[in-house]
This record gives sequence, structure tokens and C-alpha cells, in this order.
Amino acid sequence: MNDIQAKQNQPPVMSIVTMASLFPHTGEPSLGIFVANRLFNFLKDEPSIKASVIAPVPWFPVTWKMFGRYARSAQAPDFEHFNDISVVHPKYCVLPKIGMRLLRPMLERCYHKALSKLIASGHRVDLLDGHYLFPDGVAVANTAKKFNLPYVLTARGSDVTEICRDYPWARQEVLESIKNAAAVITVGSGLKRELLSYGVRDDKIHTLRNGVDLQKFCITDKYFLKTDIKNALGIKHTLLVAGWLIDRKRPDLVLDVLEHLTSCRLLFAGDGPLRTALEKRVKKSPLLAGRVDFLGQVAPDDMPALYSAVDVLLLLSDREGWANVLLESMACGTPVVSRDVGSAVDLISDDVAGRVIDSDDPIAIAKITSEVLVNMPLAHDVRAFAKKFDWKETSRRQAELFQKALN
Repeated sequence: MNDIQAKQNQPPVMSIVTMASLFPHTGEPSLGIFVANRLFNFLKDEPSIKASVIAPVPWFPVTWKMFGRYARSAQAPDFEHFNDISVVHPKYCVLPKIGMRLLRPMLERCYHKALSKLIASGHRVDLLDGHYLFPDGVAVANTAKKFNLPYVLTARGSDVTEICRDYPWARQEVLESIKNAAAVITVGSGLKRELLSYGVRDDKIHTLRNGVDLQKFCITDKYFLKTDIKNALGIKHTLLVAGWLIDRKRPDLVLDVLEHLTSCRLLFAGDGPLRTALEKRVKKSPLLAGRVDFLGQVAPDDMPALYSAVDVLLLLSDREGWANVLLESMACGTPVVSRDVGSAVDLISDDVAGRVIDSDDPIAIAKITSEVLVNMPLAHDVRAFAKKFDWKETSRRQAELFQKALN
């Protein structure tokens, strides 16, 4: 047996199970893609660590499109491979409008049952890797206790900035789950500061920024834009918003800004409950009609070409953790304009990357967007800036945290 074969036959240094109810599946390939991206790059950078995934999905009886996300969840198989990682999708019952209190025990039951099956099949499990502090983090903590396993939790954004703020009972459950965690990872310094304000010990929290896949997100010219419409309307620039059409993402504010940028058109890449109302507003407004396209959900593989095709990405959310779309856009050569939310200031630290504005005034945002459009940086300079944010350092520090948890 040669050295290469011997290495391949060696057991992994560590075998982890990632647990997240937001994780891509056949029906929703973009769902929780940021969780998947970190895991994929972690395993690529740390080949001695092996992982499998338990990603529960809501049970729903039909796949009719009219039922939206529930119908897409119904398309998730019980088991699939995602980028060569084994993923199981146990089903849990969802009772719409009844509240959050039932969600955590439902997920906990899923995690317990799926992990029992995994271990019974002979799968070695050294550590649980939970994403989102509530409800998943609390469910993972309780599951880890039953199996006497160490666990690490990752705070992602709205779990801290919305749930922990708005629901004291949920915050208390989160704080209890953190006490026994080997570590808590935050994707931005703002989330760490908020957890510290709730009394979490500083040495428990570790900020590991997200990275960007520079091979996947790169400058390309394959995406087709309707140039005839652009020319007919005298449009000079194209703006992009990528994300769910929900209140927190402020698509209404985006349209307010567009009213002051008459030489721009706007693309919404994403779907959500506000889409119908936004489409009605666009049709009725003489300032907006003909200048806004709703693309719906865009496949992850098509996003690099879309980022490359536009002039500026807008992120005007009220709350964010670490907005991956900012890095992805920059890696594709497109500058960004963001409100001062989450880790925007940490990311956009040079004018070549774009601008950050601490305001929700549409006129002020339109003005700073115009400044970027007038002084457009070269696409390759924007990408060069983004290259500082690869995954290797994050993967190395994550491996250290996991090894410390085992010790």
C-alpha cells in the first residue's frame, strides 16, 4: 500500500454533524446557502474533518406551487447528496400562525431521531455543529446533552437581532444553551456585541467572518440583460437587489430610492410575501413603471453572471448579520451600496468596494448611489479587494475551535 492509499484509508481526525433547518435541498437550492457554503469550504480546507448534515424540513402533503415555500419543502427527499456531503431531511410538523413555542420541540425531536439512526448505523460522531441560536441552537443543545456530545453554535443574524430582542422567553432559552456550548461563533462583530450585552462571557464568543468562493463568484459576461428596453427608456445603469422580499429587507425603501434615480433600472432577484404588493406599486407609479424587473428566485449557479451584469448592488435592510451578497457581488467585480447594518462597515472599508450609509433617507441613499455610478471603479479592482476575504483563515480558526471543543 503506498502513502496516498494509506492516507485515504485513515479514519478522519474529527467527524462532525451539522444541524440546520435552513440548508439547501432539491426544492429550494438557495435556502440557507450561506450555511452550506461555510461547511463546503471548511471541509475543502480541512480534509481531515468529515461531516454529515441533518437538515429538517417542514412536512407538507403536496408540491403545488400555490403553496409557496411549504410546497417547495415537500420536494425535499429524505436523503440526498449536496456537493458530496450526505444530507438527511427529517420532516417536522408546522402549524402556521400558532407560534414559535412549538417549533423548538418539533426540531429537537427531528434531530434526536435522525442522530439516533446515524449512530446506530455505525457513524462516528464527535461534535455537533448547530446553526441559528433559535430554534435550532436550543434544539441542538438539548440533543447534545442527551447524547453526551460537545457542541458549537453559530449565530447568524436575525436569531440575535430579532428573536433574542423581541422574545424574552426565547432569549432565555438561547442563553441557557450557550452556557454549555463549547463555543459560540458569530459571523460579525455586531452580533458579538449584542450577545455580550445579554451577559454572555467574552471568551465564549468567537467572531469568524464568512468568506467568498472566489472560483464560483468571478467576473463573467454570460447573463443577458434586455438592452433594447434599457435603450428605449434612456437607462444608463442597472441596480440589483438580491434577497427575500420581506419587510426586514426593505424593498419598499429600494423603490423609494429608485424614484430619485431616473436613469437606472432595478432587478429584484428573490421572492417573498411582498412581491405582489411591490409589483402593484410599480405598475401604478409613473416614476417606476417599466424600470423594475422581478426575476423571482435565481439559481445559485446563475448569480455570478447576474452580479457581473449589473452596475451596483443595493442592500438597504433594517437588520443583517453578515450579508454574503456584498462579498459575492464584489467578487464578481460589482461595487455595493449598503446601509450601516450588520458587518457592512467591516466589509466595505475602501471606496473601491462601494459605500456605507447610516440613513434610511431615500434621497441621501440615491445621492451616494449616484456618486458610485459616476465614479465607477474598474471591475477587476473591485474583485481584487474581495480577494482578501477568502475562506482559508476562517476554516483554520473553525478547526481550532472544534478541536478545542473535543479536548
